Amino acid sequence: MFSTQPPAADRLRYIFEEYRQQNYSQELPSRFRKEMVEAMLRRSQRSDSRIHLAEVERVLTNIGASDKISQDELLEIFHGDGVDVKQMIMYL
Repeated sequence: MFSTQPPAADRLRYIFEEYRQQNYSQELPSRFRKEMVEAMLRRSQRSDSRIHLAEVERVLTNIGASDKISQDELLEIFHGDGVDVKQMIMYL
């Protein structure tokens, strides 16, 4: 089966999964995804329920993973108006 997501999405998913295993190993993966999305939305100044690049960058910085994915890779995923919450959950 072919993925319609860019390869950068796999890298982002790996970064968040690595962080989850190290810091949320006692939590359900769904709980971790919910907390990450809430963290991204909490700091957003938008009311459109879309997650934008700046919010993802902020979370990556906070978890110490900003150096694990390039700006170009993030732009490949978060172009234009960002992604909706359902898409972001797929990246987590």
